[in-house]
Amino acid sequence: MMDSLTPLEHACLRLVAKHNWPGFECAHLKVSRRENTGVGRYVHLEDSHQQVLPNGAFGPEPGCTIQMIGVQHGFDFEVNVSLGKVDYLEIVTCNVHG
Repeated sequence: MMDSLTPLEHACLRLVAKHNWPGFECAHLKVSRRENTGVGRYVHLEDSHQQVLPNGAFGPEPGCTIQMIGVQHGFDFEVNVSLGKVDYLEIVTCNVHG
C-alpha cells in the first residue's frame, strides 16, 4: 500500500520541481516506503503518471539549509532521479560541532 506525502516531503518536492522541472505535478507522487537513517530519512517514491525527468540529484539552492522549528541546525535534502523517473527524496539533518 502506498502512503501519501507528508507536508514536509511535499514542500521539498514542490521546491525542487518549481526550480528544475517545469510542469511537473507532485500530486501524482506516492511513498512506497520510508527508511530512517541515523541522521535523516530516505523517502522512496512512485509517480503514477511516470513523468519523465532528467537523471541526477536535485536539491535547494547550493549552500541553502532549510530552517524550521524543532530542527536545531536545520536540514538539507535532495531528490534523486534515476532512469528518467523520480526515485527518492533524501532528508538529512545538519549537525554543527562547536
